[in-house]
Formats: sequence, C-alpha cells, structure tokens
Amino acid sequence: MSVLNIKNLIEFSGREQVKKVLFDLPKTKGLLICFEPGQSVPPCIMASDLIFYTVEGKGLLEMEGEKQDMQEGILIMVPANKERKITAITRLVVLAIQIH
Repeated sequence: MSVLNIKNLIEFSGREQVKKVLFDLPKTKGLLICFEPGQSVPPCIMASDLIFYTVEGKGLLEMEGEKQDMQEGILIMVPANKERKITAITRLVVLAIQIH
C-alpha cells in the first residue's frame, strides 16, 4: 500500500506548470500538475486514456472543439488519441491518471 497526501505535494512556479509523478505502474501513471493562472498544457494527443480530477482552482479543458470548465471536485475523462489542452484560470491543481 502507498499513501500520499496530495495537499502536501502542491507546488507552483511562475515559469511553467509543476508536474510531479505520484506513481508509475505498468498500466497506470499518476501525475499532480500545478498551474499558475494563464499557464497551460498546449494541445497534444496521447495514446492513453486520461482522467483529470480537479483538486483545487479553476481552469478550462478543451478537447476537439468541446470545452469543459475545471473546478474543485470535477472529474473529466478524455479518450486516447483525442487532442486536448488545459488552461488555468486561477491557480489550478489537477490529478492526472494515464491508463495505458
């Protein structure tokens, strides 16, 4: 068993979003991504299904023309091979799970 306190891992940088690998298993990878307002993950396509859980803050996820507000408690599932982009509106903390 492994236990992490996400709140203790939150860290921000004015230069770019901070990504921390929480776990990296054969079929799943977990990342904590912390954004300052205006920072973003540029449009990209991943070969893995993705789950984004907003820990705190507000942002916007765009996927192939669809837009979804990100705010505390929201869980968003993005299928593999779909272009997506995340932009922080306020300080934003996201738990990202990649499913291989």
